[in-house]
Amino acid sequence: MKKTLIFFLVSSLLPALIFAQVQVSDDYEKIAPFEKRHQAGARLGVWLNQGDEPLGRDSSNVFYKTDIGNNNFYFEGFGAYRLNSRIMLEVTLGFVNRGNVTVFDGVDSYVGNLVVYSMLAHVKLYPLPRLFGRFYPYLTAGGGLYYGRHDVQFTTNYDFFRVFDEKSGTDFNYALGGGIDWPLSSVFGLDLNVKYMPITLSKELVEITDFDALSVSVGVKYLFNTGK
Repeated sequence: MKKTLIFFLVSSLLPALIFAQVQVSDDYEKIAPFEKRHQAGARLGVWLNQGDEPLGRDSSNVFYKTDIGNNNFYFEGFGAYRLNSRIMLEVTLGFVNRGNVTVFDGVDSYVGNLVVYSMLAHVKLYPLPRLFGRFYPYLTAGGGLYYGRHDVQFTTNYDFFRVFDEKSGTDFNYALGGGIDWPLSSVFGLDLNVKYMPITLSKELVEITDFDALSVSVGVKYLFNTGK
């Protein structure tokens, strides 16, 4: 008798549960699909140098040495506004510290860093439907401002602003990239991003102007909808 009653209750509730699940799924697809959400987050990865390598200089007046390598940590913050299910506008602000630079000028020394910033705007295109039910491949194309700076943080000459000018250079150039978005829920997601950035600065920093780079980074993003 108990088994019959349990079977009857399960048989009666199962269609209702299935219908409720389908209804919730439909509501979710209508309210919060990935294809309708804007994005904001940050990426962390590696900056792979594709340009020239700074070399130490030794002359009768000035000597400097660097620990600048070809691979450096790269940080990027971003925000993306969705225009439709396939196209977004993304703005990024990136930063990389290429390494330390020490300048020796007679008895004085100047210790600082060689840093590069990127301020870019991209069109983010999803050319294909999602893969394996949850991965969204994308392509990016855009450009903007690249800004490089050789700064000084420590010095033995406290009048260094008059003696040693911190140098900077700029470049307006394009950027091309792509990657994969992986939404983990309706509000959080991950992404893998690869971007090529050709950079030729307007002034030499540590005797080079070619700072071309390839960045490979992983991002964490917040997915949100501004609509009511």
